[in-house]
Amino acid sequence: MSPTPTLKQILDALKKQVLVGRTYLDTARGLLNADPLLLQTAPTFFGMAIDGSLELAQMAVERLYDTTRNTMSVPKMLKRAEQEGGTFQRGNGQEVRKAIAECQKIVVGLEPVIASIGARRNGWLAHLDPNTIADPNALAARANLTLPDLDRGFKDTEEIVLRMPSLCDGTIGELKYIGGDDYEPTGYAAPNAHSFKSTRTSLSRSGMALTKGLLPSGLGAAVVPHAKTLLASCPPRPSW
Repeated sequence: MSPTPTLKQILDALKKQVLVGRTYLDTARGLLNADPLLLQTAPTFFGMAIDGSLELAQMAVERLYDTTRNTMSVPKMLKRAEQEGGTFQRGNGQEVRKAIAECQKIVVGLEPVIASIGARRNGWLAHLDPNTIADPNALAARANLTLPDLDRGFKDTEEIVLRMPSLCDGTIGELKYIGGDDYEPTGYAAPNAHSFKSTRTSLSRSGMALTKGLLPSGLGAAVVPHAKTLLASCPPRPSW
């Protein structure tokens, strides 16, 4: 018989997914705001780092709301919390039920974001769907997703996974890595713009163009030029 995790273990696992996924998103955002001259020194590296971080951020949200049988997710955690609400150390039964109901409303509000990420996961991020291969633009249109959408997914989910422990056993705090802000744009600023001029080469071989506001798209999680919001969901690299 498989062991059953405690509610605390479930909450700890969900909190870790939020922290890791949000950090991937913040890392990508930090690189997107980096000095373009710096990005031009290694366009393939930085392009793949951005794409990879955005893909992993999306997959973290997918895990948090996974509907696969025998997996744990935020909605399943809330159901478990309902069952064990009488054992919570903080708040009476009515307060616990109210908090769970409010968290469930947050989940409902995230359904469009969750659905888009689920379609991306099934259509490209986890599987090579023949339909996506044949028509990549169809998935991009069907599963529209923006950076603010992804950011909201993490922020709203963080609210849930921090609120439940505060009622369950009185645990409070924030989800944060020590020194986890080294992805901030200042960390990627070119110390001397002139020092990079001699390193510029033609980027045609990599199929990318890196100028201010115009960043590489990649294998599943790219940014549209000048918008920096729409995440592409398909493999081809557009011609900028």
